[in-house]
Amino acid sequence: MKPYLNLLAALAVLIALVSCAGSDLSKLRAPAPGDLYLAQMAAFNGADDVHARIPADYGLLKVVRVENDRVIVVPSSDSHETYAAASRMLRSDPDSLAWESRNPIVITRSRLPELHTGGRLRSVRRHPQ
Repeated sequence: MKPYLNLLAALAVLIALVSCAGSDLSKLRAPAPGDLYLAQMAAFNGADDVHARIPADYGLLKVVRVENDRVIVVPSSDSHETYAAASRMLRSDPDSLAWESRNPIVITRSRLPELHTGGRLRSVRRHPQ
């Protein structure tokens, strides 16, 4: 009986993970100003000079404007070496964070789901402005 319980628990965790990923993808397909993305910042090196100087791996991107075929985001001033630390930052109040508004990054709207499935955009939080 116990192996079945372990299997059921593992299946429940897998279903929860797939559900979260699906929710993130639906938000990425319909981006809105105020959305927050937990990102691997290395994916955005070269997009502007500020990221080339950030040694940490994870940070937040905030959607400031959505246009027809592109999304304009700004990076947070803070970044972290671990996913867990950046995830805590994602759950914090975005109004309490500092944003590099002088360094916007333009992302092609159709590329957002690809960045997510490729692990570059790890989590999405809808936070209306």
